[in-house]
Amino acid sequence: MRSAIECPICASPKAKSLYLVKGADVVECYHCSMIYVPIPAPEFAKNNDSLGYYNYRSEFTSHLMTFNKRLEESEKYLGRMGRILDIGCVLGHMGEAARRRGWDVYVTDVSEFTVLEARKNFGLNGFISAPDKLAVKPGRFDLITMYDMMEHLSHPLDLLKDVRKALSSCGILHISTSNAQSWSAKIMGRHWYHLKPSEHLLYFTPETLRSCLERTGFEVLKIKSICTYMRINDILLRLERYSKKGARFLRTIARTLGISDWRVKIFTGEMQAWAQPAGIRKEQKTQPVKDILDIVCCSNCRSEIQLFEESEAICTQCELSFEVVMGVINFSKYAKHGKQKVIGSS
Repeated sequence: MRSAIECPICASPKAKSLYLVKGADVVECYHCSMIYVPIPAPEFAKNNDSLGYYNYRSEFTSHLMTFNKRLEESEKYLGRMGRILDIGCVLGHMGEAARRRGWDVYVTDVSEFTVLEARKNFGLNGFISAPDKLAVKPGRFDLITMYDMMEHLSHPLDLLKDVRKALSSCGILHISTSNAQSWSAKIMGRHWYHLKPSEHLLYFTPETLRSCLERTGFEVLKIKSICTYMRINDILLRLERYSKKGARFLRTIARTLGISDWRVKIFTGEMQAWAQPAGIRKEQKTQPVKDILDIVCCSNCRSEIQLFEESEAICTQCELSFEVVMGVINFSKYAKHGKQKVIGSS
């Protein structure tokens, strides 16, 4: 069949139908294999901003655990903390997790309601974005997160190009989204939990996500599955989509056993990707000599050494003076200056 609109990734008009879900066709592009919804279901246009967030609010503690884990991993890639932008901030739970860790936090969303809630509840700096665009000056952020929002986009390439510009040269993008090649997607088929054509327009695989990032100027660092922390009660609430009686029975058992509020780590058919701007050589940070002084000592008497004018490392006991070249102490060569320049000597 020919889709009603072009593929949002490669612009090919040719696609084959995979599923018909709630009156909406889910198709796969013949050219790049991107899975997408060519015509969103009618209810997609509805905007019930203040509705549908009750469960999200109640999962705040679980969200903090989930986002802390994700931030911890991103900090390893970045090597530090700095300024972060959370795109698709919902009610600000991710931003609050980052703030508690010490990040300089900014949030944004297309929903005015959610941005104002994030500011009211957590005092986060934020702004309301136009759909598929990011109005940010170049090089302003060290980490940009896009959690569970790529699937909602109709023009992902446009937004990703803006995101790349907004990152610093050493910045990192961290994405999470559903994985159409996950075991849950393969087993459940058209009944897969993430198949929601009324709100999810795109369904990525690791290959199509990589292609999307590379087309927009990113170098992909890693793609892997992602877990989330959830209360047992919240997991069973989601199971009501498939069997209300069965899920309610299990919730009753969980309450009886007193485990409803237990939080467990589960995999929900999602993946994550880290990427950095491509074609930009990262600056190599030279460790200052003052940090090395905490490790090394005088090669003669094993006493502490001190730095003098960035050109000499001088022993505080035997007063030998070693040469320092481009921040590197050379213990095989004495400096030309004498012991009268030892720091603190009379």
